[in-house]
Amino acid sequence: MKLRSSIQDLLTNSVLRRLNLRAKLTLGNLAITFLVVIVMGTYVYLRIQEASTQLIASVEENARARAEEDLQSANREQAAFLESFFENMSRNTLVAAASVQNILEDDQLENSSYWDAETQLIRLASGSWDNANTETASVFIPSDVILTSSLVRKLNLLKHSELVFPSMLKGSPDIVAIYFGGQNKETFIIQT
Repeated sequence: MKLRSSIQDLLTNSVLRRLNLRAKLTLGNLAITFLVVIVMGTYVYLRIQEASTQLIASVEENARARAEEDLQSANREQAAFLESFFENMSRNTLVAAASVQNILEDDQLENSSYWDAETQLIRLASGSWDNANTETASVFIPSDVILTSSLVRKLNLLKHSELVFPSMLKGSPDIVAIYFGGQNKETFIIQT
C-alpha cells in the first residue's frame, strides 16, 4: 500500500500536473512523433534487411549461373582442343606407319650402305645388342634374340627412318619420341 500511495503522490505532484494545456499537448505530440519515428525506423530497417537478403541471394544466383556458364565454356574449349590434339596424333601415327611401311618396302633402300646392323650393333655385357648413343635412332635387342639376316635387313631399312622422323618430332612438340617394337622384341627409338 505504501508503494501505491507513493506513486499516486508522485503523479499528483508531478511535473505534468503543473503544466498548462498547451505544454501538455506539445509534449503529447512529441511523444507521438517519437513513437512514429521509432516504428517507421524499425519498419525501414527491417525492409532494408529483407531487400539486402534478396539482393545477396540474387547476386549469388547470378554469380553461380555465370560460373557454370564459364565452366561449360571452358569445358567446350578444352574438349575441342583435345579433339584436335588427338586427331593430330592420329594423323601423325598414320603418317609414321605409312612411312615405315614405305621404307620397309623400298627395294632401292635394301642395297643402301647407309647403316649396317652387323657392324654398328655392339654386344653389351648383359648379352643385349645396342648401337652407339650418339646416333639419332637407338636400336636395342634383348639378349635372347638371335641377330638373323632378316632382322639385320629390317634394322638396316628402319634406320633410314631417322632421316624422316626428326622433322616430324620438331613439328609436333607434343611428341617426345617415336618407338617401334618388333616381333623379335627389337626396339627402335627416335627421340628429339
